[in-house]
Amino acid sequence: MRAPAGVRAGLVRAGLVGAASGARSQIGTAAVAVSGRAETAPEPLDLLAGRPAVIGTVTAAVGELIADKLPATPSRLTAAGLVPRVVLGGLAAAVLAADAVRVLAPPPGRRRAADDGKGSVRPAGSANSGSGSADSTAGSEPGSGSGAAGSTDSTDSTAGSTGSAGSAERPAPSSPGPVLLATAGAVGGAAAVAAAFAGARWRRRWSLRGHDDWPAAVLEDLAALALAGAACTRPTPPPRTGDAAW
Repeated sequence: MRAPAGVRAGLVRAGLVGAASGARSQIGTAAVAVSGRAETAPEPLDLLAGRPAVIGTVTAAVGELIADKLPATPSRLTAAGLVPRVVLGGLAAAVLAADAVRVLAPPPGRRRAADDGKGSVRPAGSANSGSGSADSTAGSEPGSGSGAAGSTDSTDSTAGSTGSAGSAERPAPSSPGPVLLATAGAVGGAAAVAAAFAGARWRRRWSLRGHDDWPAAVLEDLAALALAGAACTRPTPPPRTGDAAW
């Protein structure tokens, strides 16, 4: 069974922001806070929403970009370097997965239009009963309008019951469950670890070739920013009206 579009997009975004956090631990959360993707996230993921979160995460990210260029900075592969990357990468991944599920939730307008269409076609039996009542009306005296009125009332009640049934069938807007959030967090954390090891290995090989370290560090900064920006790019939502579906 194929996963819904929101789940697939959420896990892809989780991997991208996790990789960004693996390169620079503060980049992922800073990108999420600046983009405002945490404003509709469930608690406690909404801690990354608001001006204080933006100021704090951006300040931490800028400080990390500067500290990464200093020779005294410890390796990212130590526990002190990996743990923040896993935690912050998983946090940012869960926020973006929740945002993707909300944006790509099936629009209620499309289901409502489908229900209305079924309502107009479904009452075949009511059409037959209407014709039968019309026959009975034709057979009655011209002065008596009780048959026509009864058929009209029955048609109205049928339409009302059809509309209420259609409204009952409309699903509630999708919301991210704990399983999805945990899965996205795990994907983001795993991607952070993989990116941390890959970046450290690439920087080591660059230095062994006799090159200065700072150009490689700047390139890694740009790669982390690009990954975070791609992760925070919101997917295109489906049409919100039933007209587009038809």
